Amino acid sequence: MIKRPARPNQISNELRQITGAFGGVMSRSSGKRNLALIRSSGSTSRILNLLVAHERFGETAGYNKWPLFKSRRLNRAILIKHTLRGGEADNFEKRRSTATKVIFPFAASDLSLGGTYFFAEQRNIENVMRDFVGDEVTLAEMDSDRRTLKTLDDLPSLDPFLMREGLRRQGIEPALCYFDISEADIRRMTDYVSREIATLVQLAFGGGAHSAQMAEMMAAKLLSDENTESLLPLRETLQLSGEQYSEGIFAWKGFLYYKWVYSDAQLRIARTIRDITQIKFAHADRRTEAHLVTSRERIIKHIAGLQGFVREALNTYDRSFRDLTEKARPMAFREFLLNSPAMFLELGNKLGSIMHVITYWRFKFPDAALLRIEAEDALDLFQEFENSLETGGTAARSQVSW
Repeated sequence: MIKRPARPNQISNELRQITGAFGGVMSRSSGKRNLALIRSSGSTSRILNLLVAHERFGETAGYNKWPLFKSRRLNRAILIKHTLRGGEADNFEKRRSTATKVIFPFAASDLSLGGTYFFAEQRNIENVMRDFVGDEVTLAEMDSDRRTLKTLDDLPSLDPFLMREGLRRQGIEPALCYFDISEADIRRMTDYVSREIATLVQLAFGGGAHSAQMAEMMAAKLLSDENTESLLPLRETLQLSGEQYSEGIFAWKGFLYYKWVYSDAQLRIARTIRDITQIKFAHADRRTEAHLVTSRERIIKHIAGLQGFVREALNTYDRSFRDLTEKARPMAFREFLLNSPAMFLELGNKLGSIMHVITYWRFKFPDAALLRIEAEDALDLFQEFENSLETGGTAARSQVSW
């Protein structure tokens, strides 16, 4: 029988003894490292902090009418795209390097206390979910929540724009408030976005000493104001209805977000490609070496191809934005915004696949001076990348004669 996780007011030595294949407990020390810092350092693409969504929007009609999860506990959990360590991979039927960790903090007011967790799509997931949330939802609602979790687990990242389109393709349409950019990313993005929209601010208000400050203020509002009421003059310019306006501003934030992510990742992508090119394979016979070299070439080629798609999609946005700011054609920008959410799924998937490779590579090789790997480990690593990038090739050891 699976032991039900302890409640927040029952934190004691007993909590530190809860173990087993069906979930786990993050101790005070690991909780402090992994939870308490999420609000200040969490990245939108890796973390979905539903506690923050509840704090910000819990009293709004949309939040309560269209929840992400039926379960109240799940709807206040923290989801993380987590790199599996040690024996964590044994929790899954199929081999994988990352998983979606679902964390239930012991106390929402003090994340340093840690929490209980399970992995989406781990072994015996039906029993796991029944133990964690079965006392507050019906079987049909639990099945619905599992489908939502599986959809999120299938995505390469938790960026809000990819997440929304991925869910929508499955007929899951929660309120827009669940897809806000994280506070940490807003802080990092504001300067970049203010430079991106500077031409629009100058067009609207003229130049002058205060134009940079106004651009920064507008950027902050665009990124953090869920209802974007402060940008209503733009709604009139673009002739958007209420729902169209919300969708259009969401799309605009999406392209600004992807531009920022890709711009910020350029050097890391280049370093990762260089490292993959230079890494040495230890204890590889001639046939294995040739197989790994071919796999490496496919990986690098596909990263380049995905980068080309990402650049072209972002260039399409740039051309449409110039229609608004340089050619005085607001309707062209309007149509682009209304039609662009369909691009998010492909753009987010491709960019997410690239980011998975460079993030996982840096996790495996934090020191670029130590670029050496056992051939057997290289086969597993390159197979992971081939799967993520959908190269159509294989680095599986079953293809190699030892």
